[in-house]
Amino acid sequence: MRGAFVFARAVVIVVAIAAVPLIAQARDGGKDPPVITQNDMNGRPFQTQDFDGGKVAAHFPAMSIAKRYYLAGGRNEPVPASDAAVECEIGDDGVVQPWACVPLDPTGDGSVALRIRAAQLEGVSRFSVIDRTVNHSVPMVDGRVMPFVRPVAGSWGPTQALKFYRLVHMTAHIDQFDPPPQVDLGAGPLVNLLQIPAIMDAIQSGKAHIGSDDYPLRALRESKAGRLTLECQVQADLSVICHQAAFDPPENAPYFADFARQAFLSVKVGATLLNGTSAVGVRFPLRVRMVPQPN
Repeated sequence: MRGAFVFARAVVIVVAIAAVPLIAQARDGGKDPPVITQNDMNGRPFQTQDFDGGKVAAHFPAMSIAKRYYLAGGRNEPVPASDAAVECEIGDDGVVQPWACVPLDPTGDGSVALRIRAAQLEGVSRFSVIDRTVNHSVPMVDGRVMPFVRPVAGSWGPTQALKFYRLVHMTAHIDQFDPPPQVDLGAGPLVNLLQIPAIMDAIQSGKAHIGSDDYPLRALRESKAGRLTLECQVQADLSVICHQAAFDPPENAPYFADFARQAFLSVKVGATLLNGTSAVGVRFPLRVRMVPQPN
């Protein structure tokens, strides 16, 4: 699930400290911290290994108007530079990716989490390389431990797969974030999305974030479903901003608001529509039936 899941270790009981044969090499030739086995609130065991990563810098690369709008969270003013304590999952190759990081202060509005995941991290150590097949721990997908394990015969399953989190705690200095120029999502002519070949290609190829792998985790856990109506607008740089125009039933709308905002976040369209007119500023609707797939 691309960039969708956040690991949580709330309400845990430490039951043992045990080294397991996962570590292929120690960090910087030294000794890695111990692997700690704990139980979650449901009594299921999982393992963690915590590293101290010190101080790092988070810089923002060039990004599209749509991505900048999404990260600004609708704000029109710059977000000042700040320091944030973050916890990141370490990849099996020893590399930390920003999308595997979450802030340790849960009281914020979510903007720190969005910005740190979009940044380029500077000064992060490389860590040990591990092989998860040694003790059948849950595999990683896109640099994160899978939050749900499907019971597939002869493969990874919830009875034998142990979740193992390698975590690094760091203080990240996050650069000032500047929002995009003023955006008016209600302006511009409405067109049929068939006029925009890049949108159709994104839907058919999976480049759009509207597939089953992108289903919101909270909605999946609580079996929320319905019909989502998106309205999207093409920006001056040909990136696409979407928002939730309607949801039926309306009480489920909050579960899918961020899903709507991310729908075409990675897509850029052509400069003209099929009818030869400019694509800049046009809006188009899209209806998506949201049904959770069985786990």
